[in-house]
Formats: sequence, structure tokens, C-alpha cells
Amino acid sequence: MDKATLLELAERVEALASPDRAMDAEIFKAIGAPVPFQFANKLIALEFNDVEQAYFARVSDDMRVRYSPPSYTASIDAALTLVPKGLVYNLGNDTAFCWAHVWDDTPDYDGEPYEGHASTLPRAIVAACLRALASKEPVE
Repeated sequence: MDKATLLELAERVEALASPDRAMDAEIFKAIGAPVPFQFANKLIALEFNDVEQAYFARVSDDMRVRYSPPSYTASIDAALTLVPKGLVYNLGNDTAFCWAHVWDDTPDYDGEPYEGHASTLPRAIVAACLRALASKEPVE
């Protein structure tokens, strides 16, 4: 994962006025396009198709399965899948925007939370998570 790309995506997500499937695909590509559980341990790679904004898994010479990226910018559930393992989150909203904080909740952590502010909770969550993923020492 490229730190600069993740930080730039976080800024762009916060500026969105509505859900954006092309942005969902960019996020999915930037985080390394995790292989769906159906294909895990089967040595099947995902190939991105720019025209269709989706991934395809080739399961044989004449058959491929379409896999669309999760709706990160529209769905709270999809956005929460981006919370890095070992981190916790807090969500809220004000009259003008929604916010999300993602941080390490261990007793020895003294850093600031990664923040996201956007017009909706899914986009605030995504921005905070992208910043956490871009950090120098992400929790694996």
C-alpha cells in the first residue's frame, strides 16, 4: 500500500458529495484488492477491468467470476471492513458533518487518533481508515 495514494484517497473521499463506485474501486485497488473468501487458498488472482470497474477471477480458460468492490463510500458495514486489525473506532455526527476516529486502544499507545470528516458516516469512516492504513506502522 502506497502511503501517498492512501492519504490522497482519504482527502478525495472526504470531498465526495455522494457515494462513488469508481472511488470504491480505487480504494479496493489501493488496499491490495483482498481476495474474496470464496477464492482464498485456491491460487486464483483477481484482475481489475477498468471499463467495468470490477475485478474478475479466472477460474478456467473459458470462465471468469465477477467480483465488484464493496460499497465503501455508501455502506457503513462495508466501510467498517477497512478498520485495521487491532484498532478501534468511534463515530459521530454534528449538524454540518459526520466524523470517525480510529486508534490503537492499547494502554501504551499515546498517539492521536486517525480522523475522517465527511458528509456521511461511511465516507468519514473510510477517510479515517485510509489514514490509519497509511500510517508508518499500521497494525497487521
